[in-house]
Amino acid sequence: MFMAKGFYRQAENQYLMVPPERCKELQLSPAELRVLGYGISGPACGFVKYKDPMESIFGIIDEETVRL
Repeated sequence: MFMAKGFYRQAENQYLMVPPERCKELQLSPAELRVLGYGISGPACGFVKYKDPMESIFGIIDEETVRL
């Protein structure tokens, strides 16, 4: 699998075009969601509405959740 550093991706997370309901149906772990792009990578790339997608979409607040 090819993976790029998070700061090489766009500022606003285009992965969120996939309906979050679909990801909820798959019952993915927080780590799996972050690998798929549903998380913030430094320096604050991947936000949605200036929040960590893990919190704003999935309601997940853990040690990796970023506060902007």
